[in-house]
Amino acid sequence: KVAESALVKFLQYNGLLSNDAAQEAAQEIAAQTNGISIIDVLGRKGLLSEEQIAQKLSESLKIPYVNLPEVALDSAVVGLVREDLATRYKIVPLRAQDQRLYVATANPLDREALHAIEFATGRRIHPEVAPLTAVRDALQHAYHLEEALDQYLHGVHDDSEVPTWALEDEPVDIKNLMRAAEIPPIIKLLNLVLLEGIRS
Repeated sequence: KVAESALVKFLQYNGLLSNDAAQEAAQEIAAQTNGISIIDVLGRKGLLSEEQIAQKLSESLKIPYVNLPEVALDSAVVGLVREDLATRYKIVPLRAQDQRLYVATANPLDREALHAIEFATGRRIHPEVAPLTAVRDALQHAYHLEEALDQYLHGVHDDSEVPTWALEDEPVDIKNLMRAAEIPPIIKLLNLVLLEGIRS
């Protein structure tokens, strides 16, 4: 709750929250028992969006803003931080350089989180800031890629529904290709991308 309070004070100091709103937010923090972030609360109340908070943190703290959906996460770097720690502190490992580890977080004021990751990895932590939802999504993709792909591919046409008329002159057996794509989701996704490329 210390990090949450620090964020509220930061937003108040920078004029994004009125005194009344800040006091109300502080009361919300004190009453929280389910781990919901104050960022969620402010968004739900329509006071501040995740994007506004992230941009202000980046601007005022001179911390890079990272557009997480456009970042290709490296499994080797992700593996430097245990999933339970990354999830608990909502920190996404981005890249490693020498003894430095760059991470994305929605709240770079959370010193406890940064110190915990620093202690666990033995590396100097350099935070970058991103909206909370983007951090959560990135964590899901980083540590649960297979499940995320399963969800993404849910509803994709079965092989019996894939039209083959556009490939009449091609020697590729589309049905066999689609049957092969029923194995791990990452392979299925790759084959579907190739199919679309061939079809185009």
